[in-house]
Formats: sequence, C-alpha cells, structure tokens
Amino acid sequence: MLNDIGISHGFYSTQPKNFHYSKVYIISINRLKDRLIFSEKVGFWHILKTKKLYKTLNL
Repeated sequence: MLNDIGISHGFYSTQPKNFHYSKVYIISINRLKDRLIFSEKVGFWHILKTKKLYKTLNL
C-alpha cells in the first residue's frame, strides 16, 4: 500500500516472548522524503506519534 503512493519502506514482524501476546508488525520509513510524503498523504491519528513524526521532519 505504501509502495502505491511512492513511499519506500521496510516491513517486518516479530513474536513477543510471551506467546499470549499477538505478533507485532513494524514499518520503518527511513528516508526524509518518504516520511514527508507519509505525513502529507497518510499521517497518524495519535497526537504523540504525529508530534514525533514532525520532530523528525524539523516542522
């Protein structure tokens, strides 16, 4: 989905040591240009994640 809007990213999953917990999926967007596209086209609902994203973009 991110590839469809031109965002280069890494994706992996991990299983917590406690198997009662669900598998965790992690998306990594490393390039500044791609983080900027993500903030403009997708963004976050969570205000703290939005603030952290803006901090990485120096906004």
